[in-house]
Amino acid sequence: MRRLALTIGLILLAAPASWAHGQLDVLIAEATEALRSRPHDTAILWKRAELYRAHKEWEPALADFAEIRALAPDDAWLDLAEAEVHLGQGDLEKARAQVARFLRAAPDSHRGHELLARIEMAAGNSAAAAEAYRMAREHHPSPPPSSYLYEADAHEAAGEPARALAAVDSGVEALGNLPALVLRAIDIARRTGLPDEAFARATLLPPSFSNTPAGLALTGDLYRDIDRPFEAAAFYTDALERLYDTKHPDDWNDSDRALAARLERHLSESLAFTHEVSE
Repeated sequence: MRRLALTIGLILLAAPASWAHGQLDVLIAEATEALRSRPHDTAILWKRAELYRAHKEWEPALADFAEIRALAPDDAWLDLAEAEVHLGQGDLEKARAQVARFLRAAPDSHRGHELLARIEMAAGNSAAAAEAYRMAREHHPSPPPSSYLYEADAHEAAGEPARALAAVDSGVEALGNLPALVLRAIDIARRTGLPDEAFARATLLPPSFSNTPAGLALTGDLYRDIDRPFEAAAFYTDALERLYDTKHPDDWNDSDRALAARLERHLSESLAFTHEVSE
């Protein structure tokens, strides 16, 4: 049953948003039809309950889970599944209570700790959420980058930027210099007023990113943060040239156009400063 729940959940997470209503309705109808001949098939009931949850039909989802509980009362994963529904409904107390019950039965479940973290974040308990995310990461057999990023989010929300930075650094240490992690560490350091920390982490970025327009622009931003407009202007110029060399402006997407506009604005500011200094 646990494997079925995980499989259905992963499929639904991967489905595009446009899939949600039309295709989910079809799948719910198919599961309902199958239950006509197999009304006590817990696998089909679980599938339909998860489909209802994805469709945000909370009461039908809870009804199916209640039916499964009557047929398989010892299935601890029902607590986790029902907690997901209660979280979706906004009933945080019920969600928290059911996750707590699940974690008593399965204290090493990273999914249980992660759901608890989401509940605490929704409740505004950021510090508790950060701890739950840390527990989820520690119990995960192979924590993905998002594990460290979510923990950092919670620490930042709790007003703990140093701990947020430490969480991301743990990810870098465990998973290597992944741009998503290194860039987040740079972002935290910049917003916390730690330019040296930001520069130190920027050296960890692979050349495949550092030499792109976005990478060169970031280096310019780091110099701009420490009031070194000459170096900033040089990197902004390189970034803009690289952007034009990479694509014709007619082929730019919205991100390219936004980057070009930002670079031109920063270059204009840097040149104005340079002119003032020279006078």
